[in-house]
Amino acid sequence: MNKKLFAKRSFKYGAASTALVAIFVAGLVLINIIFSVLGQKVTLKFDITPEKIYEISNDTKDYLKKLDKNVTITIMVPEAKFDANALEILKKYPKLSNKISFKDIDLNVNPGYAKKYNSTINYDSILVECGSKYKVISDSDLYQIDSSNSDGSSSQQQQITGIKAEQQITSAIMYVTSDKTQKLLTTTGHEETVGSGLKDLSTSNNYDLEEINLVEKDISDDTKMIAIVDPQRDFTVEEIDKLDRYTDRGDVGIMIFLSPTVKDLPNLQNYMAEWGLEPQKNIILDSENSIADPSQIILQSGDSDYTKNLSSKLMTLIQGSSSIKRLFTEKGSFATEDVLTSYSSSFAKTGDLSKINSNTKESGDQAGPFTLVAASQKMITGTSTAKNSRLVVFGSPSFVSDSAIQTSIYSNSELILGIINSVRDSKDLFVSTPKYFENTSMSITAIEFVVYTFIFVIVIPLALLAAAIVIFMRRKNL
Repeated sequence: MNKKLFAKRSFKYGAASTALVAIFVAGLVLINIIFSVLGQKVTLKFDITPEKIYEISNDTKDYLKKLDKNVTITIMVPEAKFDANALEILKKYPKLSNKISFKDIDLNVNPGYAKKYNSTINYDSILVECGSKYKVISDSDLYQIDSSNSDGSSSQQQQITGIKAEQQITSAIMYVTSDKTQKLLTTTGHEETVGSGLKDLSTSNNYDLEEINLVEKDISDDTKMIAIVDPQRDFTVEEIDKLDRYTDRGDVGIMIFLSPTVKDLPNLQNYMAEWGLEPQKNIILDSENSIADPSQIILQSGDSDYTKNLSSKLMTLIQGSSSIKRLFTEKGSFATEDVLTSYSSSFAKTGDLSKINSNTKESGDQAGPFTLVAASQKMITGTSTAKNSRLVVFGSPSFVSDSAIQTSIYSNSELILGIINSVRDSKDLFVSTPKYFENTSMSITAIEFVVYTFIFVIVIPLALLAAAIVIFMRRKNL
């Protein structure tokens, strides 16, 4: 044995270095094992995005704490091939409730798996089920997709502006675990026009959207909201009577969207007047607070409960709207309030609205602000608990058009959702609004690009290489 070899300083330092490296590697392996185990139980990642895109909201966490039924979430594709952003959110659910299990099925390998469900289940779909009840979420439902330009006009290209995976998943869990699904009805028989935006908003929040002809059918007991969208013909006395009996139940609501150019609807107008609301025969314009043209007005929120949760980053828009006059503040069992108003820069055009050809303020035009969305509550007496029914009137059906509901830069869908959910039992309430991505791109000049390239591609690598050579030469001479 060469004792001089072991006595050399280089051997001693080398052995010590080897031992330290071995300890360090062993420590890393141990830490990795510990964090791998913990990762199955708790979330170890941190969301530093401004909008907390990957965080689960407190509303969902509170709901999951009370979940008492077993729920299975299944993706129809191996985890490695599923959308990474949605998967990040999906896998947090089992960690928040031991009632939720998560698994993946490769539908390409096992196509017969979907045949037992009476629904379209595709590759990349998410299946949420509890017992025999289930709901399918498509991958396109997980994101907010916008095809509009910044001025609200249509664009040829679609872009993803936000994520709504949590909202879709939580709503699906609520749907499959609920013993009943409440209804939102849209009236027919008066040439109404209802787009797909309202339907999508309703179903994503666990309402069954159905049409009803009040002449032919009665309003079912599980109806919580009725929408009357752009009627062109008046309601009969019998239909108004059905609406009256419906609101006398309490904890229900009606939304009415009227066009300024529609002819008189005396029965419906008298019904709104009983609630203290009267649409005016005018059209509101605003040259300063508008988009594209003065008829597309940006609105400001009042102090209503309906608007308290509206995003401050989004605009609320209405086009071609009349104003709503509040006939009283309080009268008997009724109380009225402003929901959305125009700015003081707005003005009203009256007369024959079909022949208005000026978008500028003229002599005789009334100055704003104006109430364009108003609400009334009716106190229902004779019950053991206080109940209110609600009527909300909009000055234009454009507020609930597909473009207004589905465009990410507008908060119209948030307000509609707030009104719909205002009559809902709080234990079943979940506000389904997407989290919007922020544009965090950095613009740099051509000179800055050259400088940064030189620093990060040449200077820093050369400095690290020089440091490595110096350390190597010093250790070689030990």
